[in-house]
Amino acid sequence: MNLNQNPRTLLPKFYGLYCIQTGGFNIRLVVMNNVLPRSVKMHYKYDLKGSTYKRRASRKEREKARPTYKDLDFQDMHEEGLYFDTETYNNLMKTLQRDCRVGSEQSSLSERSRTEETSHHAREQLM
Repeated sequence: MNLNQNPRTLLPKFYGLYCIQTGGFNIRLVVMNNVLPRSVKMHYKYDLKGSTYKRRASRKEREKARPTYKDLDFQDMHEEGLYFDTETYNNLMKTLQRDCRVGSEQSSLSERSRTEETSHHAREQLM
């Protein structure tokens, strides 16, 4: 429903979660959609977690043709932050607010479901 109501969502779109067993090992695979279409040229690529602990791209990673930088690299490379024109900024903020509401609603539903399961289990124990 969120994807239909908010086509600009920045939340990942998951298509499947698979577990493949081969050679005595389990390989877990997540299939998801890219946020940006292939036609968009990326100047830099970041894997941002919101943490600074061990969050710098390795020397080996930096030597790649298209490295994936991390949180501390982002801070170093963009000390002044990011600047957007007013329309882009407002659209981004609206999208982020909608995405946060979806996350908050999902969290509330999960918590309510856990609470109902716990109280149902407690009632069964009393019977």
